[in-house]
Amino acid sequence: MQHSWRRIAGLPAVRMLALYSAGVLLQWYQPQHAFLLLTVTGAVSLLAAGCAVAALRWRSCAALRDGMLLPLLLLCGMLRTATVLESEPTSLLHFADRKEKLMLSGYVDGEARVSDDRQRFTFRCRRVETEDSAYVVDGRVMVSWRRSRYDAQDTLQTLRPGDLLHLRCRLRTPLAPRQSGGFDARSWLITEHCQLLCSVSKGRDLQITGYRSPGYHMEIVHDLRRGMREALASLYGQEQYAIMCGLLLGDRSSIGRERMSDFRRSGIMHILAVSGLHAGIVLMLFFIPTERLPYTWRALLAMGGMWTFAAVTGFAPPVTRASVMGTLALSAAMLQRRSDTVNALAAAGLLILLFDPLQLTGVSFQLSFTAVLGILMLHGRITRTITGWLPRRIARTPLAGKILALLALTLSAQALSLPILLHAFGEMSTAGLITNLIAVPLVFIVVSCGLLSVLAFPLSGWLAGSFAATAAFCLDTIMWVSSAIADIPFASVGFPSLPVSLLLAWPLMIIYLSFSQGRLRQKVVLLLLVSGAIWIAAGVHSDKQEGTLRLTFLDVGQGDAAVLELPSGRVILVDTGPGGDGGDAGSYSILPFLRSRGIAELDAMIITHPDDDHRGGAGSILRGLPVERVIIGGAWPDEGEAAELLALIKRTSDTLCDLRRGDSIALDPSVRMYVLSPPPGAHVAAGNDNSVVFMLQHGEKRFLFTGDAEAGAERQMVMHFDTLLQADVLKVGHHGSMTSSIPAFIHAVRPRHAVISAGRNNRFNHPRMEILTRLRTVGARISRTDVEGAVCFISDGKTVRKISATE
Repeated sequence: MQHSWRRIAGLPAVRMLALYSAGVLLQWYQPQHAFLLLTVTGAVSLLAAGCAVAALRWRSCAALRDGMLLPLLLLCGMLRTATVLESEPTSLLHFADRKEKLMLSGYVDGEARVSDDRQRFTFRCRRVETEDSAYVVDGRVMVSWRRSRYDAQDTLQTLRPGDLLHLRCRLRTPLAPRQSGGFDARSWLITEHCQLLCSVSKGRDLQITGYRSPGYHMEIVHDLRRGMREALASLYGQEQYAIMCGLLLGDRSSIGRERMSDFRRSGIMHILAVSGLHAGIVLMLFFIPTERLPYTWRALLAMGGMWTFAAVTGFAPPVTRASVMGTLALSAAMLQRRSDTVNALAAAGLLILLFDPLQLTGVSFQLSFTAVLGILMLHGRITRTITGWLPRRIARTPLAGKILALLALTLSAQALSLPILLHAFGEMSTAGLITNLIAVPLVFIVVSCGLLSVLAFPLSGWLAGSFAATAAFCLDTIMWVSSAIADIPFASVGFPSLPVSLLLAWPLMIIYLSFSQGRLRQKVVLLLLVSGAIWIAAGVHSDKQEGTLRLTFLDVGQGDAAVLELPSGRVILVDTGPGGDGGDAGSYSILPFLRSRGIAELDAMIITHPDDDHRGGAGSILRGLPVERVIIGGAWPDEGEAAELLALIKRTSDTLCDLRRGDSIALDPSVRMYVLSPPPGAHVAAGNDNSVVFMLQHGEKRFLFTGDAEAGAERQMVMHFDTLLQADVLKVGHHGSMTSSIPAFIHAVRPRHAVISAGRNNRFNHPRMEILTRLRTVGARISRTDVEGAVCFISDGKTVRKISATE
C-alpha cells in the first residue's frame, strides 16, 4: 500500500497516539499533580459528553464535540504519566546515600540479567535494618551483584523471580548527567520503575532465604528462559552463547566490551536488540508448518507463539510492537477486514503507552517506531529512486534487486531514527550500510536456526546440533566482518551534542522530501543544504574559544580522568578512570564526553600509573578513537590486566613514551609539560609512589597533576623543586587520601584551586577531612567530582577561571 503523510495524518490511531504522546512528554518535562490533572480531566470529559449529546440534536455542535477530544487525549496522557510517577512509595528514600551499609530484605521482582561475574536485577525491598533498628518499607531497587575482586572462590547463585533475599549494601540515588554526554541514570531508573541503586560487591553479602511464587505465568516464563539458556550453553561456544542470549533473550550482559565496540563501530549494534524481525520469524515458524489447518487455528497458534516469545524477552518494546501489529493483521484477516499497517503501528504504540507511558522516553521505543515508520513510508520510494539511477539491464537482475532492497531497507530505517541515534549515542557508523548488507541476511538465518536449535534440543541432539552449526557459522561470519570493518579508520565518527530543535530539522526535511512525487531534484538540493547547515552548526557548536586552554576533570567515580583541550585544538587525556568490576569509565563516561565535544582523536593519552582506577578505561579509548601517543612512567607489570593493556597500547598507538623527572614536552606553542616524577632508572616500578607527576605551563598559569603520588614522592619533589611547585590548579593526589598531600607539599604548591576526583559515598571515605583542612589553610578553593560532577577550568594564559562543565 502506498503511504503518504497526508493520508496517515488522518488515521484515527495516529491522531490519538500523537496527542496522547504529547501529554506524556508534557507531564515528563513540566510535571503537574495527579489530583489537579484528574479534576481538569473530569471537567473536560463532562464538557465533551455534553457536546456529544448536543451534537445528536444540533449538527453544528459536531465540530465542538470533535475539538473537545483533542485536549481530553492530551490530559489523559498527562494523567496516566502522573499516576505512574506518583504511585511509587517513598519510604525507602530516607535510607539513601548513607555512609554505613544497610541490611535489606525483600524479593526478586523480575528476571535477572546474568553474566560471568555479576547479575543485575530489580529488588522489591520490604524491610531495612540499620545498626540501631529495623524499619518496614516499600520500594524497588536496581541491584548489581558481583563476585568479590579479592576472593577467587567467591561465587554467585542463579536468581529467579520470587526469591526472598537478605542483602548487605549501600543505597544510592541516581544522578542526572553531571558532564556533557553523560549518562542520565535518573531518567533511566525512573523508566525501569526503580527508585534507588545499590551494589553488592561480594557473593556472600547476598543470601537467598526462601521463595514466594510471583505467579504461575512468571514461573513458566522463567522456566522457558532457563531451558533456552541451558540449550544455548550446550550447543554454542562461550562467545556465541553470549551473543545468542542477546539475540533470543534480549540479555546482552555476557557480551564482551570489545565485541560490543566492534558491533557499534560497524553499525550493526541493532541486531543485538530483540526486534520485530524476531517476532516475524516466530510467526513464520508457527504459521508455515500448520498449512493444512484452518486459517483461524493457524492464526491463533501464531499469535500465541508471538506473545510467548514477547513474554520470554521481557516484553521489549520492539517485540511488543511487532506482536500487536501481527495480532491486528491476523485478526483483520480472520474477520475479513482490511488492515492499515501505519494505523496498526500507531495502535501498537498507543497500547504500549497506555500500559506504561514511560516507555516513550526510552531509546528502544523511539528507535523501534521511527525505524518501522521510515520503512513503511520511504522504502518503496528509495528503491525506485536508486533503481532509476542504475542502468536498466543491471537493475532488472535478481541479485541487484535483492541488494537494492536491503540497501533501501537500511536507508529507510535510519532516515527518521538518525537524530535519535546521534542524540543518544553521539556517533554515527559510516560503514553501517556496507555491514548491514552482509549482516542482515545472516541475522535472519542465525535467529531462525537458533530458535530451531532450541526447539529441537529436547527432541533430537543431532537435529539441534545441525541447526546450531548453521547458526554458529553465520554468527562467526558476522563477528569476523564486524571486527574487520570496525578496524577501518573512521568506520565510526563522533558527533557533537546539538540542541534538540536543530536535530528535528532532519526528520522534518525527510518528511518534506517525501511529501509529494514532484520537484524531487529541488527537494534533494534543499535536503543537502539543510544537512550541510546541520554539519556546520555541529562544528560551530563544538568550537573552542581561540587561544584558550580548557581543562575538564571528569566524574568517573572512584578514579581519575581529565581532558586537556589545548589552544591549538590538540586534545590530551590524563588517566582513564576505573574499569573491570567497577565499570568501564572509557565507554560510559569518557568517550561520550569526547564525542559531545566533537573530539575525534587524541594527540596523547597519559596514564600516570597502572592501577585500575587510572587505566581501567584505556582499552575502550584505544579501540574507540585514534590515539597518537601514550605516555607512561616507570616499569609496568609483566602480567595481568596492566600487561595486557600495555600490549594493546603497543599495537594500536603510534608512540609509547616512558617519561621521567627532568623531561619536558612542548605540547603546544603556548603550552609546555614538565615531568616532576618518577625518578630516572630502569628499576623504578610503576605504582602509586612513582606516578607520573607533571606541571603544565600555559603562559603565566600552571596546572599540577599528581596522579596517586604518595608522601615519599611528594617529599622528593619538595626537595628538588621547592617553590617551583607553585600552581594555580592542583589535582589533589590519591583522591584526597591521608597517604598523600603532606603539609610541606601543600604549602609549596599553594594552589588557588584544588580538585579532588573521588567516587560518591566511596568506601575509602575519600577525601579525608584532614586533607580538606590543609587545603583550606593555604587558601585553596576546593572542587570535588563526587559533589559537583565534572569540574572545568579555562585559561587564556593570564587568568584561570572555573566554569560550568556543560558550557
